[in-house]
Amino acid sequence: MPADAVAAIKAAPVKVRLTRRFEQVMELGLSLPRGATERAAGLIEALGLAALQEFVFAGLGTGGAMAAEPDALRRAMEWIGQSGHERTDLQRLAREAGVSPAQLVKLFKQHLDATPLRSVWTERTRRGVQLLRETGLTVAEVADRAGFKSPFHFSRWVRALHGAPPRAVRAQAWAAQL
Repeated sequence: MPADAVAAIKAAPVKVRLTRRFEQVMELGLSLPRGATERAAGLIEALGLAALQEFVFAGLGTGGAMAAEPDALRRAMEWIGQSGHERTDLQRLAREAGVSPAQLVKLFKQHLDATPLRSVWTERTRRGVQLLRETGLTVAEVADRAGFKSPFHFSRWVRALHGAPPRAVRAQAWAAQL
């Protein structure tokens, strides 16, 4: 390892605040079905390396894309994760984050390459897919619990993010557990 890298690591703080990106990488790894280790060894290795890289760069405080996320972005993401069924718009999300709507959009684009409302629907879809995989609830019940106004809206987001309708996502997850 280069001497300057070793020196930078030694100078890094002992405690590192985990970034949202690190949490997302870990969530992806933890969302893999049990028993998928043989089939997904390459994916698991890539996720582990990505988590390690994000952790190291967060600790080194490097600039650019790996810079630590601002508190306002963290607050917004926490609120998104806890909002459930609440109606969400940009003004409400900005108020929860403690910044202006324009600043919030800028932070999301800069750090997550997404808009705030896209992040809301992505998180709700993630929660819904988790319910699909872990419960026997109907698609309509899952859509409602995940905060969607209709099963059709939920279905569109699942297809967009997973390339398959909700029932197929569930069937694939359940088949992997057998």
